Amino acid sequence: MNKARGLLGLGLLLGMTFAIGGEDPGNMYLRELGPALTHARLSLAGTHTAFRCPENLNQFNGIPMATVFSHLSSADYVQGNEHTYFLTGPRPRQMQGGGFPELTFVSSPVGLVEKVMCSYAR
Repeated sequence: MNKARGLLGLGLLLGMTFAIGGEDPGNMYLRELGPALTHARLSLAGTHTAFRCPENLNQFNGIPMATVFSHLSSADYVQGNEHTYFLTGPRPRQMQGGGFPELTFVSSPVGLVEKVMCSYAR
């Protein structure tokens, strides 16, 4: 009985290790970006943020859009099947210029990320 319990515990531990170590990089990025973006948006207007475009935009392809929404909530701008997030905090009305990343997820007809684009606002 103890041997079976030990094997079960070892199996659960190995399964958890694989699940954590085998997490898809796009999902990991979204999981980290969500709280950082929430924190930035709760900061005072004009607070400097240091967000950058992700290096590998292909890492998001195939991820369900529902996963994107669960980590990042509602997009700042939606046009058709394109959902754009402004990676910055609140900006004062008189502030000119951009310089912050705009991360756009394009949804496929079946609700998966089909393409991702990122550019810096002007």
